[in-house]
Amino acid sequence: MYRKNQVKLMGEGPYPYPMDKLDSYLEILGEEHFSIYVVKQAFQFETNSHHHDSYEFLIPYTAMPFVSVDGITYYVDSQMIFPIDCNQIHGPSNSMTNIFFSCIMIEHSYFETIAHKIDPKNSIQFKNKMIPLYPELKELISKYIKEATNKTIGYRIALDALSNLITVSIIRKYQEVLGYSNRSNSIEERKSSFEKSIDFLKNYYYTNDFTISHVSKIANMSVYYYTRLFKKNMQRSPYDYLIDLRIQKACELLVKSQLSITDICFQCGFSNHSHFSSTFRKRMNLTPSNYRKKFTAKLT
Repeated sequence: MYRKNQVKLMGEGPYPYPMDKLDSYLEILGEEHFSIYVVKQAFQFETNSHHHDSYEFLIPYTAMPFVSVDGITYYVDSQMIFPIDCNQIHGPSNSMTNIFFSCIMIEHSYFETIAHKIDPKNSIQFKNKMIPLYPELKELISKYIKEATNKTIGYRIALDALSNLITVSIIRKYQEVLGYSNRSNSIEERKSSFEKSIDFLKNYYYTNDFTISHVSKIANMSVYYYTRLFKKNMQRSPYDYLIDLRIQKACELLVKSQLSITDICFQCGFSNHSHFSSTFRKRMNLTPSNYRKKFTAKLT
């Protein structure tokens, strides 16, 4: 069985892997700040989504046509690398079978420490874009896997050196998918930008044309820092806050309007009726139709 620190980089779930058979499907090589996950046995990648505080760099060995990040579906070809930023909501948008891949998982503070030494003024953000897996990086990954697998004398020292080299190589080689946000904003500027992002969510909660990445850019922060600040100030994640706004508006429309439940679903920003109904029931302990019956009756 894997230690808790080895799966920590995957976050709190729901996990994309069958966790009850994790040892059979996945090889986790490394420690809590830097690991490479290698799929050992093809499995059916079911539709779900999760997020975590670590950077993820997906490297498919078979094409993955339904990789969803913040509600947008990407086709990721084999032998490419696809970056996923911290706290981006991601997972398969449709079921995928016979999938083989590996991924590099880098803990946020470890990555930021190295990035800060390279560029002290800016915080790095990655764009979701498929890019070639360069030979130099592929060779470093192979060396890391070999050291972590064989565990010969001095292997931990070698892994530390290789994790540094892989992280630096990613920053050097993939400038085309790097974005930057300024680290040096004053407290007043950060507070003003954060409040602007909250106003944006309140005004545009009903649209699917933006992602948490877009909202974090309004606040001029990385997704990771924005999510951390949001949780600290609002006691929930940006995604949960957005869902709460949509459910709140749905409750109002269910009681005060004659709109159909399907119309309310789309007016409140949900992409389909099934997702709306299940989310509503989780939040309100009632289905939308039962909520309408119960609270409309109280008004008459």
